[in-house]
Amino acid sequence: MAKKNITTFLGPQLGLLVVGEHAYAYSGEYSAKNSAQTILNFTSGSYLFVGEIIMSGPMKTADIGVGNVAGFTLLFNGINTMLYKIETTQEDSPMTISVPLLIPPRTKVELTVISDATASDQFTTASLVGRVYA
Repeated sequence: MAKKNITTFLGPQLGLLVVGEHAYAYSGEYSAKNSAQTILNFTSGSYLFVGEIIMSGPMKTADIGVGNVAGFTLLFNGINTMLYKIETTQEDSPMTISVPLLIPPRTKVELTVISDATASDQFTTASLVGRVYA
């Protein structure tokens, strides 16, 4: 009988998980703060990652009308590669951004977030989903 590989979601983490040809990372919720926080941090393997990055702006889960501005910075090998701004106060800018993303092999990836929020009850999230190619 063939051996089955079974994977289950064990919770958010900083790294990228690869299952067969698929890969994902879920940061979980981070309290929106006015100092930079690393929410994803890993080095890709000997594969090419093709997928998307999804980022959500600060939101107070107990009162969804309360929000703030958040800035995300994506670094490849310590170099600022992309900057994203999300605004959830006026709701006239995107509250969630989904962007196509290609990560080269053996690349150190770091995603940080900073917000103008002063309360610790507003949360941001980020995730990567896609496929890997050897």
